[in-house]
Amino acid sequence: MIEKNTSGGFMPMDQATPKEEKKPWYKKPRGILIIVIIVIGITVSISPELNVETSQEAKLADEESQRTMSIAEKKPKEPSNWEEHTNKSLEILLKDSDITKIEKGVPGYISLNFDSDSWDENESVFRTSRKAAKWMKKLFSIKGVNRVWVQLDGTFTDQNGQSKKEKAVAISINKETADKIDWNNVNDSNRAGLFRVAEETYIHPAIMTNITSNDIKEAIDFPGSP
Repeated sequence: MIEKNTSGGFMPMDQATPKEEKKPWYKKPRGILIIVIIVIGITVSISPELNVETSQEAKLADEESQRTMSIAEKKPKEPSNWEEHTNKSLEILLKDSDITKIEKGVPGYISLNFDSDSWDENESVFRTSRKAAKWMKKLFSIKGVNRVWVQLDGTFTDQNGQSKKEKAVAISINKETADKIDWNNVNDSNRAGLFRVAEETYIHPAIMTNITSNDIKEAIDFPGSP
């Protein structure tokens, strides 16, 4: 169809009245409604699974927390002073297989016994000085420890051929002296250095007779030592 325009010309009918652009279905109200219904359906179907997973995670976390608390409650409290320690806990603290006996005595007192793996008389004293420094450093860090006695035991044979285990070398330090000692260096300048500062020492007569080290003689004020 041809239509006359106002300017006196003519133009095709389809140019005179442009067609209305057609909307996609998803932009129409009905399409939008369908999309909303689909989204709601998907959300509803997924939500139970999410809830289940969240619930399971929370349950596992709670179980782990309870298990951790249970382990913490079962773990024995570490002794912090002389009164709380037992002979066994002291043994565990020192962790040394050379120790044959460890005991708590009067309040604040601890004694240790160990055996010798060498019967060189000089080495017996040196070894006692080394072991005592190592153990005393740990023991005097315990609150309430006032005195520590370390004793090396050895087997001696008398003139009749009878063998008996006896005290071979021993050393004792009290708390007041211990607080002044540099445990890491006490035996550096003298291998028997701890014997120089100890309140009480002992060396079996059979060992004393055969002492040749000047370090030991000087440390114990050996008669005739330089």
